Amino acid sequence: MLGAERKNQKCYGLYLLLIFFALADASAHAQGAPGRAFGGDSARAQGRNGREVYDIATPQNYALAYYKRGNARKEMGDLSGALSDYTKALDLDSNLPQVYNNRGNTLKAMGDYEAAIKDYDRAIELNPRFAFAYNNRGAAWFLRGDLERAVSDYNKAIKLKPDYALAYANRGLVFLTRGDEKRAESDFRKCERLEPSEGVCSPMVRVVKNSRPMG
Repeated sequence: MLGAERKNQKCYGLYLLLIFFALADASAHAQGAPGRAFGGDSARAQGRNGREVYDIATPQNYALAYYKRGNARKEMGDLSGALSDYTKALDLDSNLPQVYNNRGNTLKAMGDYEAAIKDYDRAIELNPRFAFAYNNRGAAWFLRGDLERAVSDYNKAIKLKPDYALAYANRGLVFLTRGDEKRAESDFRKCERLEPSEGVCSPMVRVVKNSRPMG
């Protein structure tokens, strides 16, 4: 009987993680432009008369190209390729918080949570108001089993971006994991109100109401 109960608890935990991965992965699609402007696709040298003379390939523009290709590769599921491109972008310009954030997402998807957290740390160091990076670092803490730090990062993400539906959903998942169904439902409903058409938060509310170990 005890063995069956443990099996059910394990299945329920895996179910929560599957939902969590769906939520965390959505953060990759929610990212905006890089935290510091890359500039245009090319820089143009100016002659003395102010007229454009020729295009210049700058390290910053190459970094942008690697960043964009990294995003495309990650979308296609090529995590190794994405990781390589993000790293090349940072080799060219090491002050790009968005690239650190997206490389962190890639490392997290590959299961290297410690390295992912270091990238999120750097992204936040470069841009202390980077709500997405706080949310994503919270996801990495969650996956490492550090629920306190996860909640702390979700709180910071929500403070910086009060309409950040995904951060409410992720924080609610931590509460649900702790068995605090009241606070979990509150966060899921907040998410539901902010993103009524997203189709993610409503199922989470139903999970709270039917939170029984799955066999």
